[in-house]
Amino acid sequence: LDRLRVTTSTGLNLAVDRNTGLATLQSAINPPPISIAEVAYTNSVQNAASTTLFTLSAAQDALYIQTPAPSGFQALVGFTGMDLLSVSGFDIDPNTGTGFAVVTTAAGTGLATVNLGTGAVSAINPIAGGTAFNGFALQPALPGNGAISYGVASIGLVDAGNALLRFNSANPGSAVSVGVT
Repeated sequence: LDRLRVTTSTGLNLAVDRNTGLATLQSAINPPPISIAEVAYTNSVQNAASTTLFTLSAAQDALYIQTPAPSGFQALVGFTGMDLLSVSGFDIDPNTGTGFAVVTTAAGTGLATVNLGTGAVSAINPIAGGTAFNGFALQPALPGNGAISYGVASIGLVDAGNALLRFNSANPGSAVSVGVT
């Protein structure tokens, strides 16, 4: 199905039709007390033959696979290896399969990679002075259409909600802010 997945830390699990906006309530996230902070699909491209829904939990410091997606059931992939205070964005590059997340630890907020095979989260690379986010998405170039040779174009909605911050995953400390009007 070509749907957006919306989950909350309270266990809500919705599938949203991207064409009509119709939201369908699905089974709650389980087993309790898993609290999902962010979700990301592999192969998040039009007409993908298959996808896997990964979920990242700051409360459990763990990566899960929600399988099947409508069921809400969380299968543990592994632990992050970091004490995550929050996760404010998670996406998977459909060209490389690399997971990226905006995470906050006691050391600060930044962009990290997520190993989808083990759950391990890499060291944090600060994003333009530690800007807090409410959302994050990769903007991968299409193959053969000016693909970036190093890093992935990325964008985040800043915490205040009044600007988008554009940066490259290879150098998240150098960013351009674009106002939201």
